[in-house]
Amino acid sequence: MSGFCGRNVKHFGYAQCKLQAMVNELTSYQSQPTLENGGRYFMPDAARNTEGNINAVPQTNQPETPAARQAVPVQAEEIQRREEGERTNEQRPEQQPQNQEQTVPVEPRRQTLTREARDYLNRIGDRIPDRIDQNLERILRENGISQEDIDRNRGNPRVLIDQLRRRFVPEGLQMDADTRATAAALNELDRILQQENVRTILESPNPDFNNLPELKEWIERNANPSSRDYLRLVSRLINPQGVNISKESKKLLFEWMTEEIIGLPELSPESHYNIGGYVARDNVTGLQSSSRDLGDEFARYLNSLIEVRQMAHELRRNLDNQEEYKKFVGAGLKAQGLDFMRNKIVGAREVLALYESFTAQKVAERKEWLNNGDLEDVDNQVKNVLRTMQTQKKLKKTIKEGEEFFERPLTDWEIERALSIGKTFFAGTQRFAMYSSLGNIPPGSADRVGSLPYEYIVRTIATFKLAGARYFASAPGPKEFLKKILGNLKRDKNAASNDKTLFGIGENAWLVNGLGALDMESHGWRSQLMFLGDVKIRVNGEEIILLQYLDEVTRRISVKNDVGYDSALGFEAADEAKKNKIRKEVAGEIEKIALGQELYISSLIKHTGELVPGDLKKKLWVKRAVFDPMGIAAMRPDVLKNLSANERTIWDALTRGYELDESGNIRKDADGKPIRKASKIGIANLARLNKEGGKYFQTDEEGRIVRVTRDSSDLERNAQEFLNALDTKEEVDSHGKKKLVVAGVKEEYKYKFINEYFGEEYGNTLSDPEKVVLKKVLDEAVLASNYLSEAKLPFSFLANDIPHAAIEQTGESYAGLGTENIARILGSDQANLVEGFGEMNGLVENPVKGSAERFSKAVEAIARVHSRDGAQKYMEPFIKSWLEMAQIYNGAKWGELLYRLTRKPTSEMEKYWASSNISYDEADANDYLISLARNGIISSDISKGLSESQLERLRKELKADRGANLKRIARYLILMMGPLLGIAIVRALFPKEITEGLGIKNK
Repeated sequence: MSGFCGRNVKHFGYAQCKLQAMVNELTSYQSQPTLENGGRYFMPDAARNTEGNINAVPQTNQPETPAARQAVPVQAEEIQRREEGERTNEQRPEQQPQNQEQTVPVEPRRQTLTREARDYLNRIGDRIPDRIDQNLERILRENGISQEDIDRNRGNPRVLIDQLRRRFVPEGLQMDADTRATAAALNELDRILQQENVRTILESPNPDFNNLPELKEWIERNANPSSRDYLRLVSRLINPQGVNISKESKKLLFEWMTEEIIGLPELSPESHYNIGGYVARDNVTGLQSSSRDLGDEFARYLNSLIEVRQMAHELRRNLDNQEEYKKFVGAGLKAQGLDFMRNKIVGAREVLALYESFTAQKVAERKEWLNNGDLEDVDNQVKNVLRTMQTQKKLKKTIKEGEEFFERPLTDWEIERALSIGKTFFAGTQRFAMYSSLGNIPPGSADRVGSLPYEYIVRTIATFKLAGARYFASAPGPKEFLKKILGNLKRDKNAASNDKTLFGIGENAWLVNGLGALDMESHGWRSQLMFLGDVKIRVNGEEIILLQYLDEVTRRISVKNDVGYDSALGFEAADEAKKNKIRKEVAGEIEKIALGQELYISSLIKHTGELVPGDLKKKLWVKRAVFDPMGIAAMRPDVLKNLSANERTIWDALTRGYELDESGNIRKDADGKPIRKASKIGIANLARLNKEGGKYFQTDEEGRIVRVTRDSSDLERNAQEFLNALDTKEEVDSHGKKKLVVAGVKEEYKYKFINEYFGEEYGNTLSDPEKVVLKKVLDEAVLASNYLSEAKLPFSFLANDIPHAAIEQTGESYAGLGTENIARILGSDQANLVEGFGEMNGLVENPVKGSAERFSKAVEAIARVHSRDGAQKYMEPFIKSWLEMAQIYNGAKWGELLYRLTRKPTSEMEKYWASSNISYDEADANDYLISLARNGIISSDISKGLSESQLERLRKELKADRGANLKRIARYLILMMGPLLGIAIVRALFPKEITEGLGIKNK
């Protein structure tokens, strides 16, 4: 055969050449001796005689005999008998006596059929047809493929072609080493499966595969995905003789063996997804076909798993290439796939929750941009917690059988898959990049930008901030301009900036953290659809989605107060007093429902908009603090300020997993590095997520995720328990307004996290010193709600309390994003924001030329994402800063000629850009603002219940209003007519406030 291929491989191609050689070898056997009586010819692909169904493979448990090992290829009669099977009812000749040779010619009709099938297979090669035409159906039927199998696989011709190839090119014509190895492997498998402890586990409805080390070792040693015997091994594994394997065990074994193939590309993460040669691909096809025997739902799950494995691999591979990532987001990233990764890969949600917790903690620890080393440390913390919980069998999957619920521990390979998929999801949806870019701009940042993980995504999320690193190290002009922008961002109540510092990050960093794009989970109403739009509640006996309930309450109360409301656009025209009245009424009605939630608190907090007024948000922060002290300590590091040095070490051990010695010091290895284990608080967070998650989502008998409807009475009970424990008071702030202040929470409720989620049950028992430290942190975390509730959150933080996120639009509710929304968020939205803030980067670098044009382009681009009103608010600090740079100095107002003669700059614009000749007085500034308003860059609209438009307010703030212009005229009169006469005229013609504004005292 090898000689034939060597001569003809160029003509036939390797696969066809090998096929032709084997056919030639088959047809050359005219007479061969029979096997010895009692001997056995082992055909590796015996499964092929069962019409492609690996679950129906005949069991062959006889030991291999010496005769079988020495067997020569079978006689023509045996070939005919095996290949025709049940197709013919002709009387087969009796078995010849032992050791008697016989020659039986192959009938002419059989030779014709063989030749026709051979010619067809040679003609198509690897090009499998996409449909079964009449000719192929006839060939299949006449050559032993049943009509039932043809009908079942019409949508998957590869299965039928594969069966045809195997019928006419039997691989078992020689008793080679591979065949003997397969026989030995199956005999060994039979021995393992007959062991009592193995049978007990496999027959259990909640099997613990971690107690099957011998079976695991057998699979790793014998299950070669590229072997033609793979399907036979799978068949024997899930349908052994004498073992009544449970449904869950069958599914788990089947999925495990599928993972052995589809996980192969993980060995080459930089390469395109490729599971290997055509044999491995055929094996996957065979598994897909056979999965239906375990139920339609499982078959759908398996098909989705196979597709998602490829999508996840390509997403991870493209994260390192900007252009490829953009293309993949637009064409390859599907909502269904992301939904499957997030919700149906067992262990993935736990991995994501840990990444949220530990990445936030790393931001607080570093306070600067994160680098690749920081993320590797986060990876290790996640792995430590997950693997520790799995080793201790604390990480489980819930299974429903009839009316009973069971839990089984996750297996090693499920943990490894969850770690891979979870990290890919966290990075692919840009959460890694978002957290990485939050911190302060590090010293020498121009040299360190390259160390930013997913740096090109960071450039999208933090467009203006990343450019600022260059400006601070550049010429003094851009640096001064940027300082003014930061100052205006700080003072501007309408800007999208933050005057509160989170994660211990400096104020300047927070002022610009909101000037960029959003990741998928932070995007306004779309993230609300993913989270709050995925929770069902029952109010007054009727089911309703939580987000829909919040919207309807707000809309109803708004209409009652003669104010329109839209969930996407917010309130219609109304003054702030009326809006606040509406918010207060809304809060009174939704408070019990909102505070009754045990999870999704992070999403409710982010849902600030028009629905959640300040007092309710403060209470939500308190509840969040009670159940996530590590997260609150990350966002507000002052929570730890009262810990002693020894207590701080204990806290680090609790959160980062450091191992302490008898003296309370961190143990170190031989290289002086801290010895790490699993974070106890990380374990407690997962324990809470899994326990409370069952109140929102459960699994049915088919493994489908089912929403659980939270009854309002249950929610109100939870809320009342919390409110009874809450201690609040009212204080008057510096503006004379009353505000709610949290004074504390009663201990019984405040320490629920300690009492319910630590201990032997979860494998994270606390020592007495650890309890003391955790209680001290909880005390301060509760009080931190007063600060955190007033902070603007440009992104969703600490989304580690989300048991399920609706990414795919299923039609069950208005939850979910859909593929088009994902492409919009990660594609066009981000491109528009990069374009808009890119214009501002160019303006800061050179503000002299085309400022109005840059403002116009920025507003147009940002408005496509945040609406024109939002874009105008984003631009306001930039416009004010530009005009402040352009305004004429006070001294130059009285003596501009002298400034010109002495060549002194008359404005900061001229100071840094001498040739600009930009020096605006009050009239110039007024004209500039009017021009911006006419072009829609700022708003002159007062139809939204505002007392004054954005244009009028900016005129006042920049001293370009009517009063300022009267001062300008008075100044010119004085300069033209001389001091004494001019002052007299000004006193006579102008109002008192104008003259006093010029420093003229009225007698």
